[in-house]
Amino acid sequence: MRRALDHLSLLTRTNFKMANTPPPFPSILIVDDIPYIRLYFRVALESFGHQCEEASHGLDAIGKLHNRHYDVVLTDVQMPHLDGFELAKCLKEDPSLGSPIVLMMTASNTDLLAPLAQAAGVRKIFAKPCHPVVIHQEIMDIRQRFPTAA
Repeated sequence: MRRALDHLSLLTRTNFKMANTPPPFPSILIVDDIPYIRLYFRVALESFGHQCEEASHGLDAIGKLHNRHYDVVLTDVQMPHLDGFELAKCLKEDPSLGSPIVLMMTASNTDLLAPLAQAAGVRKIFAKPCHPVVIHQEIMDIRQRFPTAA
C-alpha cells in the first residue's frame, strides 16, 4: 500500500502530458472491487490527460457503459457479481456497449489466464502490481497502431 501511495504521489507532482499529442486522450472506465486501486489508476491516468471513471464490479461497469461511451475498459479479473472475463465477454457480444478496448489486470498467473483473456476479447493482460505508465503506454500504442480503436 505504501509503495502504491509513493507512486501516486510522484505521478501527481509530475506533469506527464506529452507535447504535440492530439487530444482528446482515450476515455477509460476503471473496474476493480478495491477502491484504492481504482483511485490509484484514476489519478495516475488522469495525469496523462485521460478522462477516467470508476466502477466497483462488472455489473456496475455494464450500467455505466449503457450511459456513456468509453474507449478503454481497464478491469480486474476477480470481482464480485460479474468478474473481468464475464465483463469482457459481454462487451465482445453486445455492440450496444460501444465495443471498447479491454485491458485486464490480475494478481494471478498471466500465462495461465492469457488464453481465457484472448477468447473473451481482452487486448492485453497485465500482472499486478502494474505501473500506470505501462497502461498508458499500451493505450497510446494501440491508438497509434489502430487510430479508430481508441
